[in-house]
Amino acid sequence: MRTPEEAAWVVSKIIAYENTASGSWNQQAAMVADKNGGRDSFDVEAASDDVETLLPENVTAEEIFRSQGDDETTRTRIINSINAGKLLVNYVGHGSVELWRGGVLSSDDASTLTNGARLPFFIAMTCLNGYFHDPYPTESLVESLLKAEGGGAIAVWASSGLTEPQGQSLMNKS
Repeated sequence: MRTPEEAAWVVSKIIAYENTASGSWNQQAAMVADKNGGRDSFDVEAASDDVETLLPENVTAEEIFRSQGDDETTRTRIINSINAGKLLVNYVGHGSVELWRGGVLSSDDASTLTNGARLPFFIAMTCLNGYFHDPYPTESLVESLLKAEGGGAIAVWASSGLTEPQGQSLMNKS
């Protein structure tokens, strides 16, 4: 958070979340995976599946894999899933400061979310989504999700630097 007003907003979201932390949305997860391939041969879909098997029995997982459609369809599915309310949104794949590869979720999308107090915990196993220390006015995806006024995230765990997928996968399973 860069200002006292932003910090106050995030605190108010946490309080609202505590008052609405029950319901069927709180037993649902969105497991999002990038397309396999690219510069490395790491299987992001298998890594997502590995994490899904670790979810508690009472949590229903929705798989949203980028390989299942075009990027705009994937983006729409992700946003609709978040807006419906999720306990957890887990992403495995490539990304940068402000987005997930393919533009399937970006900092700009965070301000359009309408999930209200049904706020998921985001785990982003990708590069740079948590890059908070940019001296320029760039806002990372993490910051955008936390500060989103219509919803967004209750908390986010994401890398603030460049990473390798094998290490991210181990952390994600932990």
